[in-house]
Amino acid sequence: MHAFDVLGGLVRRRILELLLNEEWSAGEIARVIRTEFGISQPVVSQHPRALRAHGLAKV
Repeated sequence: MHAFDVLGGLVRRRILELLLNEEWSAGEIARVIRTEFGISQPVVSQHPRALRAHGLAKV
């Protein structure tokens, strides 16, 4: 997967928007994404992993 593919996902872009101005815990991000997109915790956890793998976010 290329960096542009990673950024093409709405969920991943939303996570980056959240992280743009402040640090968030994984649980806080998951809560927001579950609320906004209606997806489960296991699915949410895949998105930050993809962002980290491509150097777009860090732990």
